[in-house]
Formats: sequence, structure tokens, C-alpha cells
Amino acid sequence: MKRNNEDQANVIAPPPLLYAGTFLFGLYLDSWLPLRLIPRAARSFVGGALLGIGLTTGIMAIREMRQAGTALPPTRPTTTIVQHGPYRLTRNPIYSAFTLLYAGLALIMNRVWPLLLLPVLLRVIRIGVIEREEKYLEDKFGPEYTSYKERVPRWL
Repeated sequence: MKRNNEDQANVIAPPPLLYAGTFLFGLYLDSWLPLRLIPRAARSFVGGALLGIGLTTGIMAIREMRQAGTALPPTRPTTTIVQHGPYRLTRNPIYSAFTLLYAGLALIMNRVWPLLLLPVLLRVIRIGVIEREEKYLEDKFGPEYTSYKERVPRWL
């Protein structure tokens, strides 16, 4: 049995910090070597749609976590496997929401560097956050989580 301070996923950093830090680093790179993407109408439409979908997905996922009575931050103990709402479609709707918000904001701002850094960020999220969370959940919940993991994909 894990002690309370060990009952967590041991992620490398809080995911919102990873997303924000990478985005800000992309803006910094843009200040040195500005690259532009696509015309305003197209990027506004696509970026706005990504922001809207990301915000909606994130709100729904957070609501499901709160209704289930489990912690949102991966640095706190998880008390249950949430399998309703967007968790029926993806095991990581909050990270999916962060990714959509990140991409949508980069498009609306017409900044290429944050978009170029996104694949690197997603690899860091997978290895440093998601894989650690999955191991923690498998250790804590066993077959219940394994069954959920087999039914529901990591990403959409």
C-alpha cells in the first residue's frame, strides 16, 4: 500500500505548465524569427473552432472528474476511474482539450513556432505524464483500469 504522499502518478511537471511553457517558448522563438501561417479568415475559423471544441471538451471532462469526486491534478491521489462523458471516447480528454486550445490559440495568433513545438510537447506529455499516470492507475486499480484502457483509446 502506498503512503498518501506517494499515492500519485509522479508526473514530470503539471501538464498546464508544460503546455504554457512550450507555448511561451514558441512565442519567444517567434520574436527572433517570425514565421506566419495562413490568411486571417482561414486561421480565425479553424483556430476558433479548435478553441471552442477544446474549451467544451475540457469543461465536460473537469465536470465529470468533479462529479466522480476524484482529484484533477495528477499530483494528487486518484480515487476512481472516470468512464463517463468524454472519458467514453478518450482516456485523456483534458490533455486533448489542452492540445486543441494550444493549437487554436497558435492559429488565431498566426504563430508557427508554437505549432512546430507541439509534436515535441505531445511526446513529453506522453512519456512524462500519460505513461506515468497509466502505470499508477494500473498499479492502483488493476483489472478495472486495464479493461478501461483496452476499450477506450488514449487519444481521439
